[in-house]
Amino acid sequence: MVDSDELRKTLRQKDMPLEGALLFAAAQYNNSYQGDLGKSILNIEVASPAELRFAMLLVGLNKSPENLFSRSFSNSQIIGDLNSHPDSLVAQYSVWATCENPHMGIGELRLPLRDIECHPANVRGWVYQLLTSDAETARRYNEYLIFGSEDSSSEAREGLSIGIRDIFFDSIERLVLDWFDDEETPSIRNRLLEHMAHNAQRYPPYATPVMDIYRTANTGSLLRARIEAAARSTPLALDLRKMALQIESEDLFARMDRPAKEAIKNQHGMKQRTPKAASTRLENTTVRANAAKVLIVTALPKETAAVKATLDVRERVGVVDDPNFYELGVFHDEAGHERAILLATSGMGTLNASALASNAIRSFPNLQHVIVVGIAGGCPNPEKPDEHVRLGDIVISDETGILASDFVKETREGREIRSFPQKPSAKLLGMANHMRSEAILGRHPWRDIVSSVLKDRLPDYRRPASETDILHEGAAVVAHPQRADVANPIVHSGGIAASDTLQKNPVQRDELRDRFKVRAVEMEASGIQHASWAQGKDVFVIRGICDYCDDHKSDVWQQYASLVAAAYARSLIEEMPIEWF
Repeated sequence: MVDSDELRKTLRQKDMPLEGALLFAAAQYNNSYQGDLGKSILNIEVASPAELRFAMLLVGLNKSPENLFSRSFSNSQIIGDLNSHPDSLVAQYSVWATCENPHMGIGELRLPLRDIECHPANVRGWVYQLLTSDAETARRYNEYLIFGSEDSSSEAREGLSIGIRDIFFDSIERLVLDWFDDEETPSIRNRLLEHMAHNAQRYPPYATPVMDIYRTANTGSLLRARIEAAARSTPLALDLRKMALQIESEDLFARMDRPAKEAIKNQHGMKQRTPKAASTRLENTTVRANAAKVLIVTALPKETAAVKATLDVRERVGVVDDPNFYELGVFHDEAGHERAILLATSGMGTLNASALASNAIRSFPNLQHVIVVGIAGGCPNPEKPDEHVRLGDIVISDETGILASDFVKETREGREIRSFPQKPSAKLLGMANHMRSEAILGRHPWRDIVSSVLKDRLPDYRRPASETDILHEGAAVVAHPQRADVANPIVHSGGIAASDTLQKNPVQRDELRDRFKVRAVEMEASGIQHASWAQGKDVFVIRGICDYCDDHKSDVWQQYASLVAAAYARSLIEEMPIEWF
């Protein structure tokens, strides 16, 4: 850190050459030694651990020459060789340097990701940061991000939260929200909050936890400042500012003596908010929730957002000793009737769905109908145009029932499904048949709901271009049968197959279609069916089709498919006799 000329003079007096670890240490703090570095080549085969550690610090700080280790190869081509160096600190420093250097990324890493849990927590954290260096890389390694969010070490999770803060890709929202609910380390929660604040415009449900925590944070606190900084230049920034002004106003009234407070409130026509009013409102919400007859279950945040967008009114509901989070929603039909429903998100998989349904039915014993709403893979049948399911179509339960397709027996002869399909709700099946007859007469209320939501609430959920609806058979593209109206979804009824295995096998898909009359494949219905059947409740499934259960699966149609399923669910509920509520 001293003047470079003074250092050189001192070293000469001590007969110490300016090279190796000493040179690398000096170069960290003073750019005067770049010429010396350029003349130095550090052979990683013979260099001491101390030299290699200091060299890694230089590389990480981006202060090393491009060919520190070899005249023939760049640092980025060499550094991965040090990931498995016998000196554990050298190995760790090499991963850190790869993470810190802006010109390096996951491509320079030579640690097998499948063995990531074998490495120290700090290394895992740096690897997670490399996996989140940009949105496309993070999307590609999403399964490792999920693993990282559940890492037992807060240091490793901290690294992942640093990487996630500034990126966004479709499907990251479920990872972030699930992680945020379970995370206990304040610094990690804060980074996840910053991610949500920065990306609330892309995924509106992020705004709810951000606003809730911002509201309870102290005025002028660092937490508020971080949220405000993350939301800067987004629409959420204005909402936060409005909330801050409102809270300041309420604090002002709280500090005033009662006569002055009442005088100002009366002058401005402001209604007094009392603990009694809040208690009454809470009591009313609880009473209405306990009286609800219909529960809508979704698995993904994008599905939940679609259902919320169809509601006219919604309020949050919690129950003691029930880990689920519910929303009380209200539909107002054309006749002015009000239908109250409960909405809850289970997470993916039959076990999560079964646990949610069991808790919900126990907490709200008046529930009669459980409706599963969201996306699924479709079972196309181009040889039978009337049964051909396409992207954006809707598949609903019919008498064929719900099939647990992963309840199997493995034999030498192959895989045998041992599940017997369970029939859906007879009442809701009757309502669906009624809607089918109305559709023949030209009445499709769900289409109006889709149009209204796209216009006012979820413009990003619009229907993708028809050209993206491509059906493959192996590597070949298969033509869809001609359809008179390709701009609107067709409603199919048939069997629903559910399992905890993500289906990407078109051969098994077609077997389910031909043997069990399955029209859609998903991951929650059988778990909900079992839990509900055990307590005497009806189940009905509504799925928007977003892929064809093959290797060409993508997220392009997921938002639109979520919306059409939610719109059909509202239409179905509005068709139910008001006496059922």
